[in-house]
Order: sequence, then C-alpha cells, then structure tokens
Amino acid sequence: MTAGAFRSGVTGGRGETRARRLVRTLLPLVAVAVVGTGCATKRDIRDMRGDLGRMEARQDSIYQLLQQQNRAILDSLTVTTRQLLNVRGDLANQLGQLKEQLEQVGQLTGQVQVRLNQLDQQLTEAVRAVGTSGVTGGGGGGAAPAGGGAAAFDEARELYEIGVEQINRGNAMSARRAFQMVVDSFPTAEQAPEAQRQIGESYAMERNYDEATRAFDRVVERWQDSDAAPLALYRAGVIAQERGNVDRARQYFRRVISGYPNSDARGLAEEALRRLGG
Repeated sequence: MTAGAFRSGVTGGRGETRARRLVRTLLPLVAVAVVGTGCATKRDIRDMRGDLGRMEARQDSIYQLLQQQNRAILDSLTVTTRQLLNVRGDLANQLGQLKEQLEQVGQLTGQVQVRLNQLDQQLTEAVRAVGTSGVTGGGGGGAAPAGGGAAAFDEARELYEIGVEQINRGNAMSARRAFQMVVDSFPTAEQAPEAQRQIGESYAMERNYDEATRAFDRVVERWQDSDAAPLALYRAGVIAQERGNVDRARQYFRRVISGYPNSDARGLAEEALRRLGG
C-alpha cells in the first residue's frame, strides 16, 4: 500500500461523509419512531439530538486523531526512506574507497617485493665480493681459512654487519643468509656465536618457532662458553613460554641461572621463572 493509499484509508473523506450522513438520516427516523410511540416529549427529542451531536463530535475527534497519527506515520516513513537512501549511498562510497585501498595495497605489495628482491641481490653481490677476497670455506675444520689471518676475520665482521643491517630492515631471509655465511665460513670468529643466535632471531621474525629454537640450541652446542649462549637459552625459554610449554620454559630459564650465573641473561631468566611460579 502506498503512502497516499494509506492516508486515504485512514482519513477516508468518503467514509467520514457517509458516517455523518448516517447520523443525520437516523436522527429524524429515531424522532419519528419515538413520536410514533406516543411517549416522547420535546425534551426527549432535544436530549436525543444532544446525544447524537456528542456522538458526531466524538467521531470527529477520532478522525482528527487518526489524521494526526497518519501524518506522523507518513513523516516517519519519509525519514526512514531518506535514511535508507543515505545508508545505501554511504555503503556505495565505502565500497568504492575499499576497492581503491585494495588496489593501492596490491601496488605497494608489488613495490615491496621488488625492493626485497633488490636487497637480496645486493646481499648476494656483497657475499660474493667477500668470497672472492680469499674465503675458501672453513666450516668443516672449525678454523679460519689458511693464510687469511686478521683479514679473514674482518670479512666475518663485514658479513655479520650486513646481516644485522638486513635484520633491522625486516629482511629475515637475507639476514639469515649473511649470518649463515659467518657460521659456516668463520666458525672460530668472534662474531660466529652471535651470528648463530641471530639466525634464531630471523626464524622467530618469521614465526618459525621450531627452527628458531633449534638455532638457539645450536649456539649452546657449538659455543657453550660464549656470551651469546645464555641469551640464546633465555630466548628459547621465552618462545617455549609463549607457545604454552611452561615446563620446557622453566628448564631453559634454570639452565641460564645455573650455567651462567654472571651473565646479563640471568636476571631476565630469574624474573621469568618467578612469573611462572618457580
């Protein structure tokens, strides 16, 4: 039903006319009937006219009330319609904006991937440049390359710094490649234990926590007396705790406290152990 039909159905101009016509028709008929009985007086007829007039006035008030309600309903429908149109317009605008944002994200993702490829290529070239200066690969023997001396360990430091730069940029894979070169080619270099620990951190950045834990364990296995060992154990404990393995986390923290009482990581381990309830 349309708003116009609704207004017509409620106010009903023709219905109102019929009702009033009915009242006016009934009035003389009732008067005649009463007179015909021989019992009516002028006062009875006057009272009857008053009653019918009050009925008509009451009917008029009802019609006015219905008209007011009709207007209120129509106004409410108008407001609701406008709100729906506004909502539809807002949704259309939001969908358009979302589409544009998705397109921009796609473009940025492509640009980031290109940049990552460039950084990876730069790292590869840097590693190749270091390798051509005399690195022959000493991973199997556990010593610096023959004849390398201090120059070889300078190359280890250079590789390590490249890895740190890449991990600070969030390039976990490129950083891990540089650190792995230090570990494999210069296992006796000063930077080797910390490079191994950073390999664990690079895996943690990628949320590959199994590989991260294995990398941290390898620090203690190969360089037990290094400064990187207690921090690697602590980080392995933190990962175990975050994954809900409380017992294993406690074991790692206790190894730090008992095995490295003078290390900076001991205080961190003790605090973590207290939070876990010993």
